[in-house]
Amino acid sequence: ELVRRIGTYVGYGCVTICNAFNPSRIVIGDIVAEAGEPLLDRVREVVRERVLPELVESTAIELSTLPTDAAVTGATAVAIMYILDHPSRFFTPQTVHNATTSHNNQER
Repeated sequence: ELVRRIGTYVGYGCVTICNAFNPSRIVIGDIVAEAGEPLLDRVREVVRERVLPELVESTAIELSTLPTDAAVTGATAVAIMYILDHPSRFFTPQTVHNATTSHNNQER
């Protein structure tokens, strides 16, 4: 019963996504995906009841096969790439200069 109830709420979220964005695919992931096919069946049922048939047919709803911490891993990768692409936003030349000057003074 709990999986069915959660599937209903996830289905409502998918209805909103379908109506707002008309995606070609919705992937349900993280710990929710571990509920498996019973959850997915209920989500699809709710979407079929509340979304135009043309949109339902053009939107695949599936469960992720990634590990449950994939979102955290992905977010970490994005953050690291952002820092590497824009280092000046995190490290100013003045900070580097001060550290170098301080280090040189210590050597004397």
